[in-house]
Amino acid sequence: MILASRGYAQLPSFPLNAYWRYCSDHAAACLDAGSYGGKWSNASCEAQCGVASRPRCLCGNGAPRWKQRAFYDFIKDLSPLLIGVSVVRIAIWDLVADEMGTRAVKDVLIAPSKGSSTALAVLIRERAGV
Repeated sequence: MILASRGYAQLPSFPLNAYWRYCSDHAAACLDAGSYGGKWSNASCEAQCGVASRPRCLCGNGAPRWKQRAFYDFIKDLSPLLIGVSVVRIAIWDLVADEMGTRAVKDVLIAPSKGSSTALAVLIRERAGV
């Protein structure tokens, strides 16, 4: 699994434990959202990552599109080490605090408040280590 890469140890601001938790806590929601059509596989993904297992089956080769996306996220996550540009990953399950309370990013995006942009900016600065 890509999150097990030693490269993440060199990114002290990356919320690795949170991402491990998101993987386990939200696996069913991810399967519901991404187990069909081009979200599961397509020709270019299969050329890069192999033939797909049947939809919703993570056994065997699983979902080539998910593998491709994980690889692209990995490259972006490590880009600060490679090119010196700060890049942060924000999950819809990350929490931010605005005047409406502590809310998941997905909820802030659906129903923003006056302080939402500031709350998101704080999260981005924290992740960037600035």
